Amino acid sequence: MTQPPIEKSIVKYKGSHSAENIEVAHVGICESDKQKIRGESKVRFLGHELVGIDKNSGHPIVINPNIPCMKCEMCRRGLYNLCSKETAIGTTVDGGLKGNLSVPNANIFSLDKLDKKYAFCDPLAVILHGLSLVKLRKKNSILILGDGSLAKLLIWYLNRIGFVPSISRRHADYPLQNLHIAEEYKLNNVNTHKYDIVFDCTGFRQDTAINYGISHVVPRGCFLCYGVYPLDYATSFNLRSLFEHEVIIQGVRSFLPQDFNRAINIMSSIDFLNLDFLTIKVLTVDRIKEINQSIFTRGIDKVIIDMSVS
Repeated sequence: MTQPPIEKSIVKYKGSHSAENIEVAHVGICESDKQKIRGESKVRFLGHELVGIDKNSGHPIVINPNIPCMKCEMCRRGLYNLCSKETAIGTTVDGGLKGNLSVPNANIFSLDKLDKKYAFCDPLAVILHGLSLVKLRKKNSILILGDGSLAKLLIWYLNRIGFVPSISRRHADYPLQNLHIAEEYKLNNVNTHKYDIVFDCTGFRQDTAINYGISHVVPRGCFLCYGVYPLDYATSFNLRSLFEHEVIIQGVRSFLPQDFNRAINIMSSIDFLNLDFLTIKVLTVDRIKEINQSIFTRGIDKVIIDMSVS
């Protein structure tokens, strides 16, 4: 599926939110975008990892793409990431590749300067939210499944807070640079070790990875799943094993506003060059063919689209 031409127009949201006009400057493309490109997307324009300019004030901003309804039971309980009527930029309404957006004020966060590094606030907020669901202790042993941008970002953050996880990954033919890793395994190969916490960052129809991960959790340990799976996807695992070992399986859905705030603060404390553990390709929006090729090139962790060329 080829992305449609870039258009300069305004997305209108229903509801009582006041809104601001945003000129999008940078759009990060993530794994969920790849799924939408491969399959069917509900929107014409993708893009939810967004950095831009508030045209009313002229200030650089970063956008939280998740707009809760504020009325459903989950919103009333403060669980905004579980909103049953959520509006999601780039998922349920057109995203950043449209060029200009109207975004509720509550979803706009001012920055000191315009910088493409803030495109990582969204995936980092997901990581922070997942970590808030488990009780990390200094002596915890950790295994991460996957070797994409989310897995690497998780390792990077764990390193920052004093953890050195192990990793099981599908592709061992390109190096993991500038990350501290205890042990490295080939995903699905025999690994006799068990871990207090296993994070699944493989996503999308990874039945074998799920079973592999669960089988490597210690009794009363936790298997935490960051993957975004299709609505019709089902898998099977040994329920007897869960019963005997009291393993906890925890899903992670997006993030809360406080997670996004923390992600902004972390990104503000580093330079773009600190993300050198990722292979990032920055391309101007007019290079459509190269963008489409790069998105699906193994070894490129993240494509960031520079929207400055119209």
